[in-house]
Amino acid sequence: MKYDVIAYCWNDALAGFTREDARRLTHVNLAFGLIKDGLLDLHLLKYLRLLPKLREWNPEMKIVLSVGGWGADGFSHMAMTEEGRRRFARSCLDAVEKYNLDGIDIDWEYPCSNAAGIAADPRDKENFTALLKTLRGY
Repeated sequence: MKYDVIAYCWNDALAGFTREDARRLTHVNLAFGLIKDGLLDLHLLKYLRLLPKLREWNPEMKIVLSVGGWGADGFSHMAMTEEGRRRFARSCLDAVEKYNLDGIDIDWEYPCSNAAGIAADPRDKENFTALLKTLRGY
């Protein structure tokens, strides 16, 4: 039986990654991209330049960018309109192409809830579904 070994890796942990770490994993979720002005914002991810080394150490490993996390604002406003969803999806595709990523993980905590002190809207549930459909189209 084949198992997937997946790790969420905070940006600073990427700097300490070893060849052995990379060989043991099937997937790495790099945390976290944010949303700023409706677009993907990678300013917290200072070690993206190390991704080619991870690929060299384990060419089979999937590298996925996680966007959001607890307290990450911007989803509700961005997802309200079709244009907002398209702009965000395009910025995600740009990052996937630029950094040779295998995908995007959307970590919206939580649609329709402002528990994390973020903006929320009663339509977030429907807008979240529409956002995922838009992302899949890219």
